[in-house]
Amino acid sequence: MEPLLAPGEDPHMNACLNYGLDHWDLYAMGYRIAADVILDHVRETHADQDGLIFPFLFMWRHHLELTLKGIGRQAAQILGQDWTPPIKHDLTRLLDAVRGMVDACFADYSTKLPQVDATGMGDALAAIGRIDGKSMAFRYPEDRDGHPYLAEATHINFEVVSTHMTSIADSLEFIQTVLDLIEEARADEASAYGLPPA
Repeated sequence: MEPLLAPGEDPHMNACLNYGLDHWDLYAMGYRIAADVILDHVRETHADQDGLIFPFLFMWRHHLELTLKGIGRQAAQILGQDWTPPIKHDLTRLLDAVRGMVDACFADYSTKLPQVDATGMGDALAAIGRIDGKSMAFRYPEDRDGHPYLAEATHINFEVVSTHMTSIADSLEFIQTVLDLIEEARADEASAYGLPPA
């Protein structure tokens, strides 16, 4: 094993991997927690804003991307379809790729489950895409041609970003919760007829 990935003496400092939780959910959760940790640091210290804004923005953006890809995987599984997430980082296209499958999952349970209005979320993701369509602007100061990213911005507020991103993330989490309920309902239906879960 690589020394970098080895456990240490203090068990409280060891992260546990490969023990059964869905890796997509775990990665997505980690990026959201990291964004919250950065926000708490800035709130408490009123320091390091200028350097931490970039990882803060990236953590939130990557959380949204991973969550959308996780939703796509879950919806495809419910529908019995194969699905490979797009390689590109375009959040609007990713939402479009996932939305049809989510709608199909919801269709059978439309009278029993709350529906999701993805219009506002789509607009919000499109806005992020206009700022950072390729998931590069929050990671690098300039593109490969030397043109600066975020050239028009002079101030970015941590609280504004947090409010905006939390709203989108909570909407995505709601979709995940409804998909979980659909999976449970399908398992219950199969069990009632003595069938294996679909």
